[in-house]
Amino acid sequence: MPPSPATATARAAQKAALARAAHAAHTDAEVGNLLARLEEEEEAGGSAAGDPWRTANVREARRAYGKAVAIPEDMAAAKAALESEGYAAWVSARKASDFQAFAPVLERIVEMERSVAALVAPVVAASAGRAALAEPYDALLDAYEKGCTAARLEVVFASLKAGLLPLLQAVREQGTPPDVALLSAGAPFDTAAQAKLCGEIAVALGFDVSAGRLDVSVHPFTGGAGPEDVRMTTRFKAGDLAEGLTGCIHETGHALYEQGRPGGAQTGLPASAALSMGAHESQSLLWERHVGLSLPFAKWLAPRLGAAFQDAFR
Repeated sequence: MPPSPATATARAAQKAALARAAHAAHTDAEVGNLLARLEEEEEAGGSAAGDPWRTANVREARRAYGKAVAIPEDMAAAKAALESEGYAAWVSARKASDFQAFAPVLERIVEMERSVAALVAPVVAASAGRAALAEPYDALLDAYEKGCTAARLEVVFASLKAGLLPLLQAVREQGTPPDVALLSAGAPFDTAAQAKLCGEIAVALGFDVSAGRLDVSVHPFTGGAGPEDVRMTTRFKAGDLAEGLTGCIHETGHALYEQGRPGGAQTGLPASAALSMGAHESQSLLWERHVGLSLPFAKWLAPRLGAAFQDAFR
């Protein structure tokens, strides 16, 4: 998309129109009728009952349908337009390092999310077998970690904090700073050469280029239409070789998770969807931290760095 405010406005209108059409399809009464029939068949114990894939698909489709129906079509369209507007504002503010330029649209996004949370809270509570949610954020958290609550997150984060803060303090006070001069000695690193190398790394880690691609964006991300079409992006800086490399390996971890999701007959069905953000990030960080920062990987990478950037890695 051309980087101009006019284009961003047009994109917001397009996304609002698409969101409106998608919402109408997702909330069609006939979808609810079909789900009810499937649920009746499951309860009756017919020939198809007992299939765990079918059971999961019906259960998750019902959750999604309930959430979609709870949100008015106008709100779905407005939310899509606001998200598109917010992204454009974020890109501009990030470039200028000006948070105040982004703050107004962020406030509107927060208010929109609060409205959404209030509407979907009863659906989330019912799916979890609860009469009500303890707090509004539980309704939003459910979109990323099904069944998780803010109270549970507090327990998890408190445990992490108790272990990580003393460790970080010890590293800062007693650790030996690594010599990273090598990573900037050859700067500027040609970004096209970085992109080519990262493409080779992604393939070596298992990324199937016949079912996806790697491109460049303002911020790294992974998305796509399913296991057969996975799109990932990263970014490159001429003066920082490590950012492009680690970003690529991280996103490749996401992409491998996406390409490993059930395909075939399950493509596009709820049971094929990513389980949660926690599961997703566990895979990206497994590759980035445990593989990408390991000594065996460094030994594998060294000759490839030498081939790509001969002057810096002779």
